[in-house]
Amino acid sequence: MRVSTPSPRWLHLIRHGSVVQPTSDDGAICYGWTDLPLADAGRADMHALAAASPPVRAVPMWSSDLSRARDSATLLLAEWGRDADELQVDARLREVHFGAFEGRAWRAVERDDAPAFTEWMAGWETAAPPGGESFPSLIARVDDWWCDVQRNATDTAAPPHEWIVVTHAGVVRAALCVFAGLTPAAAFTLTLRCGHVTTLRFGAPGDRAVIERLDQPRLI
Repeated sequence: MRVSTPSPRWLHLIRHGSVVQPTSDDGAICYGWTDLPLADAGRADMHALAAASPPVRAVPMWSSDLSRARDSATLLLAEWGRDADELQVDARLREVHFGAFEGRAWRAVERDDAPAFTEWMAGWETAAPPGGESFPSLIARVDDWWCDVQRNATDTAAPPHEWIVVTHAGVVRAALCVFAGLTPAAAFTLTLRCGHVTTLRFGAPGDRAVIERLDQPRLI
């Protein structure tokens, strides 16, 4: 008797393009839910990714609702000759929320809120910054989004087997943890550059996903 094997499914996770950072004497700012716009370099990131990848016509496209991810996705659709209306936007694909640290320079946070910053850093794998969100909470909402996507796919006459998501580094790391079994510590050692792609391949239900491609400058 022939045993049918489940069709593989692919999830392509693209980090948004580079953003416009406010200038600060204290250096780079903390931005999770802070809605920074794409920089010219970020638009170039997306053009380079599209140029290096074959045109992607029928694959469902998702993004975070933050403008740096949404605008990156819209640029990719345009490069591939697709309509912007094809983009599906979901707030569950947002970056982690840094609470009281949002929009502030990291050096200033470390200097001016030293006790809270030190406490959070000591337990960052499970703790949330003041008024913010923990990494396990981010993992839970990414998993919740994926479960909904798969549930809806099974209700479709011709279900897709491939999805593209334009999102944030934190979401990519969360996906690597919940689907591929990485620990948070391992996920945060990885370099995830703007405009680069990480692809997960899913097999049998319940099995861990395979990291097929990590931080690559082209889609396929």
